[in-house]
Amino acid sequence: MTSSPSRRTVLGAALGVASAAALAGCSGGRPADGRTAVRFLGPETPETFRAVIHGFEHANPGIRIDYTPVPPDQLGDVLQLRLLT
Repeated sequence: MTSSPSRRTVLGAALGVASAAALAGCSGGRPADGRTAVRFLGPETPETFRAVIHGFEHANPGIRIDYTPVPPDQLGDVLQLRLLT
C-alpha cells in the first residue's frame, strides 16, 4: 500500500520548481548591446505584438523583448521544455 505525499512535501516541491525556474531566467550575462533580453513566446504571429513590444522597449530602453512564435498545438510542450531547461 502506497501513501500519498503530504501537503508539506507537495508545497516544498512546488516551491523548489518555482525557485529553479526563476533562477534559470537570471542566468547568463548581458547581451552584446548591453540591454537585458526578455524572452516571450506565444501562439500569435510576430505582427500581433509588434506595436506592443516596440512601445514597451521605447518606454524601457534597457530591456529588449525577443518574441518567438510557437504553433498553438505545440505551445504547452514548448513551455514545459523551456521551464525544465
